Amino acid sequence: MNLLVGLYKAGMGKPWKALGIRDDLSQLQKLVEGYIETVDLPDNGVLIVNEEGLINNMKYNTTIGGLQVFGPCLILGRKGEEFCDAPEEYVLLLEGQTNDKRKQK
Repeated sequence: MNLLVGLYKAGMGKPWKALGIRDDLSQLQKLVEGYIETVDLPDNGVLIVNEEGLINNMKYNTTIGGLQVFGPCLILGRKGEEFCDAPEEYVLLLEGQTNDKRKQK
């Protein structure tokens, strides 16, 4: 099984990390610590979150596209109905944010 390049954010105050992610429901559920919910993002991105993060009192993580995310989340790309590598724009933008924060410390 091929690994997809995805971006993962474990929680508030933690950086986005590029990860190799299997396109496998059980791994996606493990990463978000529960059932997954997908939210389409511009440029063929897809946000994957725990669908019950708020109900399960998971801690606030981040806001993306006006959506508050509770619990871990990840970003992949989408081609039709299939997941693919996260769009390069997202990787560059989110890695840039992480690097900028490290430089400020």
